[in-house]
Amino acid sequence: MSALTKNALADGKRQDEAAKPSLISRTLRALAKDDSGLAMTEFAFIAPIFLSLGLMGSVSAYYTILHMQVSQSAMQVADNASRVGEADVLTSKRVFENDINGSLVGAEKAGDVFELFDHGRVIVSSLQQNSDGGQWIAWQRSKGWASPDRMSPQARARR
Repeated sequence: MSALTKNALADGKRQDEAAKPSLISRTLRALAKDDSGLAMTEFAFIAPIFLSLGLMGSVSAYYTILHMQVSQSAMQVADNASRVGEADVLTSKRVFENDINGSLVGAEKAGDVFELFDHGRVIVSSLQQNSDGGQWIAWQRSKGWASPDRMSPQARARR
C-alpha cells in the first residue's frame, strides 16, 4: 500500500469520526425520542402538589370541626348558666356559686373530646345594668388554663 493510499484512508477515517455523533449527543437524542418514562416523570412533578392540597383540605376540615365543637360548648355553657338560679316573681333571679360550678362541670364534660380546660378557659360573667343604661360586671367565675401572655396585666398580677 502506498503512502498516498494510507493518507487517504486516514483522512476518510477522520471524516467518518467527525460525521459520527458523539456519545453524549446520541444519548440525548435517544432520550428525546424515548417516551416510556413520561408518565412517571409527570407523576413525580404533580404528586407533591396533590398531596399538599389533600393535606391542606384535611387540616382545614379538622380546624372547622374543632371550631364548631368549641362554639357548641360555649353556647351550651351560656344556655346552662342562663337557666340556673332561684326565680321568684317579685325579686330578681338569685344565682349561687354552686349553680355556676355546675355549669362549668357541664362544660368540662362537653369539652372532654378536645380537652377544653387543658387548652382554654371558660369565663362566666354577670352583667348588670347601671343607672345611665350602660353595663358593669357584677362577678365572674372561670375555669381552665390560659397562658400568662394572653391574660390581662390585672389577671397576671392575681396569678
